[in-house]
Amino acid sequence: MKAPKQYRYRLELKDGDFLDLDRSYSEKGKSRKILIVLHGLEGNAKRPYVTGLAKHFTEKGWDVAAVNFRGCSGEMNRLSSLTMQVQLKILKRSLAIF
Repeated sequence: MKAPKQYRYRLELKDGDFLDLDRSYSEKGKSRKILIVLHGLEGNAKRPYVTGLAKHFTEKGWDVAAVNFRGCSGEMNRLSSLTMQVQLKILKRSLAIF
């Protein structure tokens, strides 16, 4: 199974750090539905279980946004606050863009 094309978007956060999102788009044209995918504690948006979900949903007409938590996108973040509580707070703020 070939993973769908992912487009990287960087969100600049109010605390001076960033969050990387990898977006995949519906294979059926413009979509009004989006699936937000969160990886596991040591994962990232390139892991097979994330790209597999993206493939399945883009084939069904959904857009997919895979969130890379801090320190998981392949580039070190500017700040070192990596607790799950901080990650969830960042996620909540970031979802406001959708």
